[in-house]
Parts: sequence; C-alpha cells; structure tokens
Amino acid sequence: MKIDTTRAVITGGVSGLGLAVAQHLVAAGGKVALFDVNDDKGATAVAELGESNARFFRTDVTDEAQVEANLAAAKDFMGGLNAAINCAGILGAAACWAARHRCRCSSSRPPSWSTWSAASMSPRPRPT
Repeated sequence: MKIDTTRAVITGGVSGLGLAVAQHLVAAGGKVALFDVNDDKGATAVAELGESNARFFRTDVTDEAQVEANLAAAKDFMGGLNAAINCAGILGAAACWAARHRCRCSSSRPPSWSTWSAASMSPRPRPT
C-alpha cells in the first residue's frame, strides 16, 4: 500500500487511536477525513494536521443519513476515497448489548466495544 496516496475516512478520528492513525497517514503524505462528534477536538486535530491534509466532519456514526452525506463531502475534499478506518466507539451499543445479555460487568461501566463500517454503513455485531 502506498500511504502517500491514501485518502481515508477515520471514524473516531479526533482522539486516541483514530487521531494516531490520522497523524501517521498525513505524515506519510496521505489525506484524512475525520468523522467524530467532538467539535473542539476536531478543530484542534485539523489545526495540527493541516487544513490541506485533514478536514473534520461532525458525524454521529449511528446516523446513517449523516454518514452518507459526510462520506460524499469527504470524497470531494480528498479527491476520492480508498480507505475507511473505524475507531469510533458507540458506548450506547455496548450498554444495550450488556442489558440484553444480562452482563455482570466487574467495573461500573459496560464494555465499550463497537465496530462501525462507514463503507457499508451498517453495524457489525461483536463476534461471540
């Protein structure tokens, strides 16, 4: 894979693993569209990565119409799309799963796992 030609949408892209991936891709010459719900961190990430390399799209990945619209805008910004990197966590999904399965979590918080495929715009269940 030639990283310098990467045009990636990164869900959860303004912090943690998503931001680290964005930093790596931009450092190698790629462009990124950061999908996240945190406006302040989005602005900070774009300032760090450079406005010609990164753009923030306020996106709730559980909202299919919003994902669809922002994917189109991201493709326009980057001149195409050839990668989707999914780092967004959907805590509500984990809480629902835990309640359905009568999860007895050892911590005060439910498991916070989630995978969302922005390319197909459909949630993928956690393997059991």
